[in-house]
Amino acid sequence: MHPHDSLQRAFDACYRAFSVYPRPLVFHASPLRNPAEILTAVTSAPLRELSSEKLGPYSSYAMTTVGGVADYKHFLPRILELAPQLTGQPGLDADAIAFRLNYGKWREWPEIEQRAVEAVYREAFSLTRQQHIGEAEAEPWLFAMAQLGIPLSDILENWLADRHENSGLRIAEFINGSIKALHSSRERQSVWKDVDEGTVQVVRTWMLSPRVSERLVSILDSVATTDQWIVEAAFDEISAIQTTS
Repeated sequence: MHPHDSLQRAFDACYRAFSVYPRPLVFHASPLRNPAEILTAVTSAPLRELSSEKLGPYSSYAMTTVGGVADYKHFLPRILELAPQLTGQPGLDADAIAFRLNYGKWREWPEIEQRAVEAVYREAFSLTRQQHIGEAEAEPWLFAMAQLGIPLSDILENWLADRHENSGLRIAEFINGSIKALHSSRERQSVWKDVDEGTVQVVRTWMLSPRVSERLVSILDSVATTDQWIVEAAFDEISAIQTTS
């Protein structure tokens, strides 16, 4: 099955899981917001046809200052569906959605809803990691899964087993961007600061494993000349950490 098909099936399952939550008729909101205007925007089209411009502002305020958990659940399938499209709306990216999910205590939701959300994150990462750097953002989906407490061991193993050239290049990019932060509490970037130490250790160990280095070696001569520096830089980052460990 093509990765696009797998992701679409995850979206469809998400719509089914959350279909029991009706479209809100009114929003309870902070005095700082205009709930009537926001409600008009998010009810201006059928759920599956809502644009990022209409849904983006609500998704940035949801639950904290506009509406409740049930309201967010109604719109969540479309919010997740728009997230991989790089809309530029701050509430429609993987990290922002993860924050809202944790705020709404998603791990207390019915099992079918949790499974639907997790499937979207897994499939979105599987798809975007096969797209070239610059064409899509893959790492935010991984960061968000860590923040959501989704176990990463099998996700990292599947990433390593993915023989797509871009997937290998993404590993190098991930190492360049995160290895220092993960191995130094002083440099721990905000995206990792709230992730439990067990998950952080899983990622650290994976990054320094011989299999990851072997995967990088396997793509060094096949990636575009303009991308080889990314792989070489990853080797340097790994070496630097191993030297100081």
